[in-house]
Amino acid sequence: ENYVNLNPLTNHAWFASGSTVTLYFNLNAGNGGATGINEAAVRKAVSYGIDRNALALLGESGYERAASSSSALILPNQKAFLPTDGSFAGDLSTAGNTPDAATATAQKLPAGMDVYDILKNGGWTPPASSSYSSGTFKSGGNCDGSNNANCWTKGGKIIKFSVYDPVPFSDYWENAALISQELQPLGMAVTTKPAQGYSDWNTTLTSNPAGWQTMIHWGAGGSIPYTQYNDWFASTAAQQVGYSNADAKSALTAYASTDPTDTAALYPLVQKLEKIMSTDVPYAPLLYGADWNVYSSAKYTGWPNQSHPYMNPSPSDPQMPYILMQLKPVS
Repeated sequence: ENYVNLNPLTNHAWFASGSTVTLYFNLNAGNGGATGINEAAVRKAVSYGIDRNALALLGESGYERAASSSSALILPNQKAFLPTDGSFAGDLSTAGNTPDAATATAQKLPAGMDVYDILKNGGWTPPASSSYSSGTFKSGGNCDGSNNANCWTKGGKIIKFSVYDPVPFSDYWENAALISQELQPLGMAVTTKPAQGYSDWNTTLTSNPAGWQTMIHWGAGGSIPYTQYNDWFASTAAQQVGYSNADAKSALTAYASTDPTDTAALYPLVQKLEKIMSTDVPYAPLLYGADWNVYSSAKYTGWPNQSHPYMNPSPSDPQMPYILMQLKPVS
């Protein structure tokens, strides 16, 4: 804003969606001491219970948009890869709840299962103090771990985990607190765990799987879905969270050898990866992470912007060489 205000005629900002920010679940042996998150149903319920609009508006000051698809594709950039049946288009409620069918139809909102349905179908018992019902979405007791009557239970255990992020990352730390505040009334004992800085946090993620349970983390970005999916399912992130899926790896191998212009062959592979992400939820999509980019049209025009989003505007490879080829000097 300060940069733009220096000369609004030539100074511009475009915080394009450059990655998918997700909630990492620790799926290594022991889950870092968390309970419940080893189950896909719990991970999906966690995802469905998060008010992404609050994260976008409060944690990110409105500069990042709430994720709306359980596929974790970067949207709208990668919307061409969504199934034509609309199954992953807007299937995540950005408000953290799912309305009844009539309201959903009238307001064109996502319909279907909510936290109650997902956990009940997964064999969990609702909080004894809860006013949940299958027809409406109502909060239960405040589950902070001190009274199991306020929590979902299964086999004597409750859903309990912390969100671990660096305090200096003020946006992520605020979002971690919001997630805790949103999920405790829904019957999950969710707390925050502070890392003192990036080094502390990253070292724990990379070399101490017993030291964390969940964390908010940016995505690998990229102009094609392969970049993020490969990271999540077969590369760095997959190793860090302890996630392995043979079908995902097979689809990625086929994706890597497929002609990108052969959409008839490519799209089914991407959609297989989308379904794995949506069904297994090793990561819960939260936000579309902004690329913090500013540019000046004082001497050159042709920059990518909201009206002409031909390329991610990030000033790095592989984007920048192509962007430079599109620029024209001001006469």
